[in-house]
Amino acid sequence: MFYNEYLDKNKISRFKQKFKQLNFNMPEDLNKIVEENVGKEPLCDYPWLELADRLINWASYQKDEACLAFSFDLLTSLSYLDKIPFLQKYLRCYPEGSLPQSCNYHLGFINLCAPLLIANDIWSFQEAAKPKSGAIGKLTSEIILRFIQKAFSNIMDVKVLGGCEVADTCIYHRDGRIILGEIKASPLVTFPLLLKGIPSENPSELSETQLQVMESYLYMHEETIELGSTRSRLWGSSELTMQEIAEILTGKEFLLNGIKSPLKSRNSFPDIGYKHLPYTPR
Repeated sequence: MFYNEYLDKNKISRFKQKFKQLNFNMPEDLNKIVEENVGKEPLCDYPWLELADRLINWASYQKDEACLAFSFDLLTSLSYLDKIPFLQKYLRCYPEGSLPQSCNYHLGFINLCAPLLIANDIWSFQEAAKPKSGAIGKLTSEIILRFIQKAFSNIMDVKVLGGCEVADTCIYHRDGRIILGEIKASPLVTFPLLLKGIPSENPSELSETQLQVMESYLYMHEETIELGSTRSRLWGSSELTMQEIAEILTGKEFLLNGIKSPLKSRNSFPDIGYKHLPYTPR
């Protein structure tokens, strides 16, 4: 909901006066942003908006900033899975016993099989699975803006300004301030997908049917979360995928344990020797 009280004529006038004091002319695009409430709600184009809100609400309720950071990383990882076409292209099959939960397939978002490194201290290169760069920027920007909109009570409204050269977002503060910003966001830690199925030397040749009968897990370093079989009902629709994952994620105690991963990664930054290899920064 947009609050018209923020854009009364007096406040808009004061806003323009500030620009004049700084020897700036109010750009036409900026004037339109302020006066006409242009833009759209963050993540409104994505069918898993409900999942995002549930995770953000959960994190906000915990009253711990680490929970917000963890939820952002978790949501971003899931959104990558949602945006990547043809997942088989990025799967790699590993020998039996190499991965947790007797899984033999791994799909990650860094050029490394993190579970293999953590479990067996083996550094194995694997091509990262990520959406295209343009899609990543839009995705992570809208996710972080949704966090700003939902998690902070002093923010009354947030608008995404697509295709605008002036700013990426317009944020309306409770005290009447109008904040224009450029957004750069990326996760500190990403959580890969593990799958259990019939071994194949060429996973990219797996059919959709073969993929759909595999058991799937979200690998979160401290926890491995069972997501169930990747049958068509779960993976055939982005909306169903995210809604069902929301049921799994927000209904269990493991989320509190999952926070340990981003905390360890964050704490590894000042460690020049990178003593905690599995948690070193991306």
